Amino acid sequence: MNSWAKQCLVSNLQIIESRTFPTFLRQQHAAVQLRRNLCIATHKITPRSLDHSPCQSLILSRSAASNAQPHCYTNTRSFSSSSKKIVADDQKQKPKKRQTWSRRKFVNIEAAETRPNKHLYTMPRDAYGASDRVKELLRVSKLSDSIEFVNCLPARLQSTVVWNQLLGYCAQHGRSTAAKTIFAKMRKHGLEPTDTTLTYMISTFGKSTSADAVAQAEAWFNSIKFYGMEPSPYHVTALLQVYQKAHDNNKALNLIDEILGDGSYPADAATYTTAFQVCGALKEDRAIQYVRNLWSKLMKQQPHYLQQTQLSGLALKAAYISEQEDALKVKAQQENLKIDNGIVVSFLNALGRTARTKEDVWFGVDAIDRLYFLRVPEGNKLARRFGQDVRQDRPATMTPLVDSPNVAALNAILIFCMYRRQYEMGDQYYHAFFKRFPHLQPDDRLDSLHQRIKDELERVEKQKA
Repeated sequence: MNSWAKQCLVSNLQIIESRTFPTFLRQQHAAVQLRRNLCIATHKITPRSLDHSPCQSLILSRSAASNAQPHCYTNTRSFSSSSKKIVADDQKQKPKKRQTWSRRKFVNIEAAETRPNKHLYTMPRDAYGASDRVKELLRVSKLSDSIEFVNCLPARLQSTVVWNQLLGYCAQHGRSTAAKTIFAKMRKHGLEPTDTTLTYMISTFGKSTSADAVAQAEAWFNSIKFYGMEPSPYHVTALLQVYQKAHDNNKALNLIDEILGDGSYPADAATYTTAFQVCGALKEDRAIQYVRNLWSKLMKQQPHYLQQTQLSGLALKAAYISEQEDALKVKAQQENLKIDNGIVVSFLNALGRTARTKEDVWFGVDAIDRLYFLRVPEGNKLARRFGQDVRQDRPATMTPLVDSPNVAALNAILIFCMYRRQYEMGDQYYHAFFKRFPHLQPDDRLDSLHQRIKDELERVEKQKA
């Protein structure tokens, strides 16, 4: 082949190589064909090199065109002829590793990057993120780590809600000393306490083993007005629970007197539940009077209280006027207090432990009738004894005070009957309860209690025989 033909082959080869290679398969095929012609023309490449891949063949062709030795390209990667993916080494780009932790900003805490669970020490975006971060830190780490994290947050992320999370943890575990430290740090950040803050501070001393826990709880309760607030039901309940845990019955009863008084100390469902628990633990004769007074005050706050009474029109009107006068003394948060199953359980347990006479038993039977519209034959016997109405069912127009009873309420009713040795009444309540509320299913505890009542009935019948 003359020099002109050789020059044409080399120029065509360079044109093909100048394009993006290996983008199209036809360019690869054309390059291989040109390489074969060039090898034959120059006689500088052995036929064995024709078995190389297209990429290496082009490199060898270029070396032949420039009178270079092909063995100088020893670093060229070899490709199998059956490979479907032909990519040159210089076109392969290794993926860059994403360096995430080095780009994240950590809270200004010493060695935050090397701590366990270091992702929890990164800077939150907002106060909500900081709250979620504190919740997770309290779960997987120590309280001191959570306090350090919150204390080092910038001013834009500081909020009372985040600090209240730490105080709530202290209240749950009785960490009164840590709670006072947290409160002091919160005040240094210029944050004002809320109702929840002071509630946690009072509740912290409920599980505290300190000798002056009651005195410190009272001090925090008295500081409520100092911070421009009024005692709420949460504060009253927290203080009452401190008295209950400390077995300080006198102070607990004095606080209950304030609740029963002019309404200066408001109460909610939790307050009444705790008050009934305190009264049920008393072994004094006056305990039953406290139970009955609490229940009477609670009933006056119910919207259906007057509708369930069997009074004449004139008496009902007089009762309505008296009820309106009492309502003026009750604050807004106490009005129409909804009775839940927790209140019922604590009330019946307290009444069963403190009842002394048949009249006290009738008080409980009448309360059950008002709560669930349940009146059993043994209850009607007590009604005749005390000159009350005898009935089986309430009118359809009247609604019970508890809309959704549960098995725990029936369990409390049976315990009340067991305390007062009214075994036949307890068996009747068991069947009447499931007849009125068929959607409920008894649990093992309730079945065991019912079996005890039936055993006691058999024992009493044998004694009579």
